[in-house]
Amino acid sequence: MGVPVRARRAGASAAEIVETHVSVIAFIGDRAYKLKKPVDLGFLDFSTRERREEACRREVELNRRLAPDVYLRVLDVVDDAGRPVDHLVEMRRMPADARLSTLLHRDRDRAARGLRDVARLVAAFHASAPRSA
Repeated sequence: MGVPVRARRAGASAAEIVETHVSVIAFIGDRAYKLKKPVDLGFLDFSTRERREEACRREVELNRRLAPDVYLRVLDVVDDAGRPVDHLVEMRRMPADARLSTLLHRDRDRAARGLRDVARLVAAFHASAPRSA
C-alpha cells in the first residue's frame, strides 16, 4: 500500500487517499471509495472500463459474503453529461483502531487472537462453500 495523503478543511473530518498498485482509495467521512486503475498486470486485467466495472461488481459480490455491512455497492463515475466513464466500489470506512496493523502495534496477543478468529471464520466459510466437480 502507498503512503496516505491527508487533507483537512475547517470543520471537516480528514480525507485520506491511499494508492496501491491496482487501486486508488479515497477515505471520506464514514465511506471509502475504491477506484481500480486501468492496468493489465497479466494476472489481472483492468485495462478497459468494462473490465473495471466487472471487477468492482465481483469484489462487492464476493466480499459481501463475509462483510455485508462493509461492501455497500458499485457506483458509476460519470462525466458532465452523466455518461459513465468509470466505476468504483463504495464501502463503509472502518475505524483505524479496528485495523489489524493497529492492534499489532498496540496489543500483539489480542491481535494474534483476532487473527486466529478470522482464520477460523475464513476456513469455515471455505469448508462450507459450494464446489464444482
